[in-house]
Amino acid sequence: MTHLLRGTTELGVKYIIPIISKRTVVREVNIKRWKMVVEEASKQSFRLVTPEVFSPVYLDSFLRETNDYDLKLIFSPYSKLHIRVFLENVSMPKNLLCLIGPEGGFTEDEVEKAENVGFISINLGRRILRAETAPLAIFSILEYKWGQY
Repeated sequence: MTHLLRGTTELGVKYIIPIISKRTVVREVNIKRWKMVVEEASKQSFRLVTPEVFSPVYLDSFLRETNDYDLKLIFSPYSKLHIRVFLENVSMPKNLLCLIGPEGGFTEDEVEKAENVGFISINLGRRILRAETAPLAIFSILEYKWGQY
């Protein structure tokens, strides 16, 4: 988790909200430690604003609180829409929200629930990435496309 927190902080995320979904393996949650890791990564990468780290929340509850975002993406290896194709026709949003699944990804039902509240399902290609690797790939791609988002 430390690697994920450092990397996403360095890549410019504003919020880190752990989501509990059907395939999530709940491990020890140490929000205080996570916040320290994020603060250290912010200093190292010369960020002026440290990302806010939230306590874990259940996916269904989280989905009900996502109305304020102009672009909502859920990443699934089973989506038919590749991120490269999607990004060709999209300009930088004001507020971007990315849902990235646990090991094993989101279930079809979870992806459908997210799509029902406005999320767009996207894939990263043929390779299935680990839960720690996928966010770094996603935010690197978005940083390349839009710069600071």
